[in-house]
Formats: sequence, structure tokens, C-alpha cells
Amino acid sequence: MIELPREMRDLMIDALDEFVDEADGEMAPAELAEFIVEKLVSTAEECGLEEAGDLPLRLSESAELETPLIEAMTVTLSDLEIDSVLGEAILASIEELCDVEWSEGEGFQVGFEDEHDDDDDDY
Repeated sequence: MIELPREMRDLMIDALDEFVDEADGEMAPAELAEFIVEKLVSTAEECGLEEAGDLPLRLSESAELETPLIEAMTVTLSDLEIDSVLGEAILASIEELCDVEWSEGEGFQVGFEDEHDDDDDDY
């Protein structure tokens, strides 16, 4: 799981809506995937994340992807009707693919959900 600032999510949705509108149905999933990766980095920089350039690698590692991030996104996006989908739906599919959660904090954190219940530690 990777945690990113909620401000970044809002900026990404706006950028995706604009990109899809401008494409007017003339967009391939690979083109959208490339835009998303570039926009993730630039939005992270805009939000002041110190290691914004490392974000694509961190997303790949966090999601334990077996293929490069852009390839995995292309496959995920090919299941959507890109010409009629909103930025929020596009981002939701990427959130699921890369196990992204949004927080009110700054920066990004990589973590793993605890699979064990803490109550099991009672002896």
C-alpha cells in the first residue's frame, strides 16, 4: 500500500477529466497510461513531495507488479471505455491496481497492511 496526499488526488482527477475531454474519443489506453505516469510525477512535485521522481517505481513496488507500471496500467485501462469515463473512474482503477490510499498528510508513505489481528497476541 502507498499513501499519497488527498490534494494530489483532486489535482489528478481534474487533469484526467481535461485530458479525456481534449482527446474526444481519440485515445489509446497506452497513451492514457503514459499521461497518468507523467501527471503523477508532475502533480507530486506540485504538491511538494520530495521524491516525486521515484513515485512510479514506488507504485510498482508497492503493488508488487510483475510488469512495468505503464504496461500494467495499459492493461487495466483497456477494460474501461476511455472516451466516456470520468477522471475519477480512471483514477479509481489505478488506485486499485497500485494499492493507493489518500491521506491529509504530506509526502508519500509506503506500508503494508497488517494481516494479523493484534488481539491474537494475547497469551
